[in-house]
Amino acid sequence: MELLPFVIKILGVCSGNILTATSPWRIQDLTLPAPWTALTAENTLQIPCFAEFKRLTTNEVSRLILYSKSTTCELDILPTPILKDNVPIALPILTDIINTSGVFQSEWKVAVIRPLLKKNGLPLELKNYRPVSNLTFLSKFLEKSALKQITEHIEGNNLLPSYQIAYRRFHGVKTAMIKIYHDLLDSVDKSNVTLVVMIDLSAAFDTIGIQMALDILQTDFGIQGTPLNWMKSYISQRTMKVTIGSSPTDSTDLKYGVPQGFCAGPVIFTMYVAALRKVVRQYLTDIYGYADDHKLAFRFQAGNQHEEAIVLQHLNECLADIINWKTSFKLKMNKRAQRALERSPETEDF
Repeated sequence: MELLPFVIKILGVCSGNILTATSPWRIQDLTLPAPWTALTAENTLQIPCFAEFKRLTTNEVSRLILYSKSTTCELDILPTPILKDNVPIALPILTDIINTSGVFQSEWKVAVIRPLLKKNGLPLELKNYRPVSNLTFLSKFLEKSALKQITEHIEGNNLLPSYQIAYRRFHGVKTAMIKIYHDLLDSVDKSNVTLVVMIDLSAAFDTIGIQMALDILQTDFGIQGTPLNWMKSYISQRTMKVTIGSSPTDSTDLKYGVPQGFCAGPVIFTMYVAALRKVVRQYLTDIYGYADDHKLAFRFQAGNQHEEAIVLQHLNECLADIINWKTSFKLKMNKRAQRALERSPETEDF
């Protein structure tokens, strides 16, 4: 297939009306053809419950230990390589800890943060550092044992939105790029104009509301009973200290967010922002997500002012709802990365 040309126009996005339509069309004025109706269809799911961890065998625990990285934190009592060399001795005790622990022990909820530059060559400014948490090997080991079962529940029951591809098996950046590229080409083949709104969250892991996250795990993902209590103890009442060189700060309580460096952090974050699907599903839009980066695609037939007016109305209303959503979820929009593109089949270059 020969690539049709596109035009790209930077439209600019702000918190008010970012686009205006010349005609005061209302949503109910248009009878939508089948392809548009399909975009608004919602699959009603009966969310299955996950209320108990299954007991792990010594073989399963052994694999968890041996397949883990051999990194050691300064808080570790025993260097990780030595522990791995003596797995047969420690295995019965570690298996018993996993199978009898209904909560995450407070001694393992301490993190040492060593700030890392996001990219080499960036100015040595606070905003350019990533607060990666260093944790004890046993704490990460216990995380993985619980996370494995929680992830199996979520993936096995298709509870995550299909558009969110970050931190998932067999998914990656290339998956997102291919999907978006394919949909844009398909849209142009159908003589549609596509408006793509790109939204990025700033310091997203650091602003998660802990109680709100627990509510979402329970209501949207069916996590209850022992797993919910474990998750509550896991993300609550954590402490951290920052170490630069050999100089540590005093410990401080972590009241918000899921620290970067945690095994379960990305999974919790993905479940937390999955609520965005409830915001956008009423609008005529496709959504693509990779971690804290989301793109909304609004389409209308080229030259059809009726559809264009409705799509622009939907776009403005959708963005207003997203702004309200991110405020109620304690998330911060990265305004510098917030923008919109228009792609239409009338151009010279892709």
